[in-house]
Amino acid sequence: MSDASRSDLPASETFAGKFAQHIRVVRALIRRDIRSRYARTSGGFLWAIGEPALMIMLLAFVFSFLLKTPPIGETFIEFKMTGFLAYFLFRQPSNTGAGGINYNLGLMSFPAVTPYDAVVARFYIEFLTVLASTLAINMLVYGYYGRLPEFRVEYLMLCIALTFGLVSGVSFVNAVLFWRYPSYERIYSAATRPLLILSGVLYLPDQRLPSVALDVLWWNPLIHTVAIFRQGYYPTYNPDFISYEYLIFWIILLNAVGLSLITYHRYSVLER
Repeated sequence: MSDASRSDLPASETFAGKFAQHIRVVRALIRRDIRSRYARTSGGFLWAIGEPALMIMLLAFVFSFLLKTPPIGETFIEFKMTGFLAYFLFRQPSNTGAGGINYNLGLMSFPAVTPYDAVVARFYIEFLTVLASTLAINMLVYGYYGRLPEFRVEYLMLCIALTFGLVSGVSFVNAVLFWRYPSYERIYSAATRPLLILSGVLYLPDQRLPSVALDVLWWNPLIHTVAIFRQGYYPTYNPDFISYEYLIFWIILLNAVGLSLITYHRYSVLER
């Protein structure tokens, strides 16, 4: 198509026009999601912070009886917080995003709303909510102890970016599979429950596991993101099993497959 032909296209048909429409639709879906989740109940957002906080305190309390000192750092609460928040940053947004098509199925009759918009809006608002709860929990924990760790911000930001890539890919793939095969949602939920144990949330994999077990768990992408997150809190913690190339491979693969599935099934979703 020539430049002259492109200039004759309606604004809504150009890339800039479609992108602007996507942003408007996602913003509208996010506002709708916020109203449905938080506006009706005063404690909705507080529970988003309270759920991981309660889990961290429970784990810290239990392990304080099992071990005299944490594997690294000074307190069990801090150690469990770094593991659980990194895991929670993946689990919650990916589960919420995966339900994006089913949750917004009634809105698919509107021409402006696409399955892609529905999934992006769902995992985006949940990711921001978990980030907000992560900040709030850090403020509570370190406010209680009256000190701050020597944060390595570059590792925290890197973990957030890589986890966001994994969340988007898993959300796109599972959103189509959850819609297409309803029984798959239950299978996926059962299959991913052991990830809390298998992702190094409760322990340091390179210190607590034999090399054979670590070689097996290395294939789990979350064991890498959890370790990167902990690097942001502990200056002396530098595990050598982390592979950024492996994480990037999964991010590219999952997003490519997920976007392909959404594109392929787009009109099938709209027809239902």
